[in-house]
Amino acid sequence: MKSNLSRVTAGALCLLGMATFAIAAPSPTERSGSSGTIWSNIFGGRSDDAASTKRAKTAQIKYAAKKTVHAAVKKPKDTAQPDQATIAQAVRDFFANNKDVVRDAVVDALRNDPDAKKLLATPADRSTAPQATTPPQAATAPDQARIEGVVRNYLLQHPEVLQEAMAVLEQRMAEEEAKKHSAAVKDNAQLLFNSPREVVLGNPQGDVTFVEFFDYNCGYCRRALSDMLDLMKSDNKLKVVLKEFPVLGPGSREAAEVAVAVRMQDKTGKKYLEFHQKMFTSRGQADRAKALSVAKDIGLDMTRLEKDMASPEVKATLDESMKLAEAIGLNGTPSYVVGPNVVVGAVGLDALRQKVNTARCGKETC
Repeated sequence: MKSNLSRVTAGALCLLGMATFAIAAPSPTERSGSSGTIWSNIFGGRSDDAASTKRAKTAQIKYAAKKTVHAAVKKPKDTAQPDQATIAQAVRDFFANNKDVVRDAVVDALRNDPDAKKLLATPADRSTAPQATTPPQAATAPDQARIEGVVRNYLLQHPEVLQEAMAVLEQRMAEEEAKKHSAAVKDNAQLLFNSPREVVLGNPQGDVTFVEFFDYNCGYCRRALSDMLDLMKSDNKLKVVLKEFPVLGPGSREAAEVAVAVRMQDKTGKKYLEFHQKMFTSRGQADRAKALSVAKDIGLDMTRLEKDMASPEVKATLDESMKLAEAIGLNGTPSYVVGPNVVVGAVGLDALRQKVNTARCGKETC
């Protein structure tokens, strides 16, 4: 009971204040001319930049909602639910600082719901809808109180709508992000899949190209190493491309510089793969000293390696990887590009194999 109540109450506090006014707001066609409505006064104008930041805000909003509940609602252990007046005040306080994140999701969830329409049925003396040419009026204080009570009752009776609304919002953001990634991959396909500065493993003429951006100080990359090796061993039609993406500090940059020099000395990729595996399986932080030690252990020409490290090619290679990652929207390691799709994080062998199959035949299993 305690965990279920906490989840529902936190979701309610995150959405209730917004839903209270969203139902009473004018339709989208009316909003542009409504400078004095509840919608414009409470929500304000919509910024094009808001959509690009919603995903980053979602986790913060969930955390903030729970934090607001714990701060505003201090109930005894044997209390079934917090006081309604406390909920209402917590909603107002929370929503004042988080106006835009879940507004559209709740409107979509409630606008066409028959129960919501029934609860919000207007009195007979106001049953005639205003003409389209009549400017929408701001709700009076009694209207606001009535709507707030209706929405509170509705959400308490139908708490599942909160989860549904958040799911819709997250799905929409994921779809928008996938479209952006796909377009960025298409725009940068030549450098992603066929750069003269990349390390190529597996089948160079493979029908699917699997690109991994990695950092030698990334613990998740260390764990994901076996996923890449298993994919390459089990799929003789897979082209594997490795790109240094040193984002975890100076040591990572130093190790990546050595790695580029290793690639310059080894056109086949065999020595690079040996270096790559040993860097991830050796203990300690990756830096210049460790990378040089590994290079020496696997029998590389150290005089040539030092010379190559001082060449402009090293900086050009790393700059190319960083610019590609920025263009595609990568902000962590490991990150993958599999065909037209971007995968962020150590998602595991099965998920990566499904992405390879989708790129190859349009299905998760070919």
